[in-house]
Amino acid sequence: PPAHLQPFPPPQPVYGALPAAIPGHGRGGTGLKAATTLTLQVPDELVPGLLGKGGSVMRDIEERSRAKVRVAQKGDLVPGTNNRLVTITAGAHHEAHNAYLMVAHRIGFA
Repeated sequence: PPAHLQPFPPPQPVYGALPAAIPGHGRGGTGLKAATTLTLQVPDELVPGLLGKGGSVMRDIEERSRAKVRVAQKGDLVPGTNNRLVTITAGAHHEAHNAYLMVAHRIGFA
């Protein structure tokens, strides 16, 4: 496949509570639950297709998956690459995984 469609190494999930905890049905009356965060690299030239007009595609992914999807600002590239970081955060692993699959499908990696 063309260089820009070469798959990246799979994202490495990070499990555990984030500094800004996500409200949920936690134990011990805290009202908090652990969050799942996935970080992946997306070629800069594919980001507009992920965002959609006015952010419509990303909003749809967030609504359908119930995860938050954040893309690094334009020009904020991973050192030595032409890639931007995309961070997916969700209150449940399956929500983060669903968002990851939607992002991968949208940019042509699925």
